[in-house]
Amino acid sequence: MTWIPTLLGALLVALTLRDAFHTLWHPSGEGTTSRVLSRLLWRAGGRMGRRGRELAGPLLLVGVVVVWTVLVITGFALVYWPRMDSGFAFSPGLAPGARSDLLDAVYLSTVVTGTLGFGDVVARDGWLRMVTAGQGLVGFALLTAALSWVLQTQQILGRRRSLARLLSAHRRGTEETATVPSVELLDGLARDLARTHVDLGQSASTYYFHERDETSALALALPHAADLARRARGSDDPDRRAAARMLDVALDDYAALLGERFVASGPRAQVLDRYARDQGFGPD
Repeated sequence: MTWIPTLLGALLVALTLRDAFHTLWHPSGEGTTSRVLSRLLWRAGGRMGRRGRELAGPLLLVGVVVVWTVLVITGFALVYWPRMDSGFAFSPGLAPGARSDLLDAVYLSTVVTGTLGFGDVVARDGWLRMVTAGQGLVGFALLTAALSWVLQTQQILGRRRSLARLLSAHRRGTEETATVPSVELLDGLARDLARTHVDLGQSASTYYFHERDETSALALALPHAADLARRARGSDDPDRRAAARMLDVALDDYAALLGERFVASGPRAQVLDRYARDQGFGPD
């Protein structure tokens, strides 16, 4: 019977590591934990209004890391629990009558995940020493992964906001003239939108970061990109028409990603409208 909690613990740790891998490095950019938490927090935030949406993204990052940590601690505690009496040596200062095997297992798992242990509980068996050493490495890896995830998210959000602000500035600067955009502008927008597409596809959690500043909201800026492509399609310049087609393709691809993974699919204009409403701009 001692192997039942051991197998359950090992399975729990393996599933947690798999979930972290899918969230951080898999092409889908989303694990089970982040997928479930993101939907719950986004819906709850939507009911709370704009302030709730602003909290959804940061809470998602914190929540996922907390869940991973708790699952790893629980998994290793299940491995240690049946063997606390026979497999571990305790510091002489610990009162035997005040101990609880389950509480000791959770304590040991927690301190090994967060540090390398305090030395008051030490594994006797060789394989248990290897397990505790492995847990220390897992804890260090989780900390590193969490920091990397936060930095990666900030970089992706920075690129998305830069594209949105560029489109917003161009819209405000040309709203009275409606000039035909240059080839350079169209090519740059198509390139930046393709990069934003890759970012969103590989880090789905960034979708759930609501922008307080409307000039930084890509959901509001994309219709202007579509308008620029429309203007250039009627140009006599073949280079402008080719650049407009590239921007149209980039917009279609981005809308397809949004429709496939975040909002209901449909024609591009409808998807972009649903995207704006889902981000809290316009009527729900």
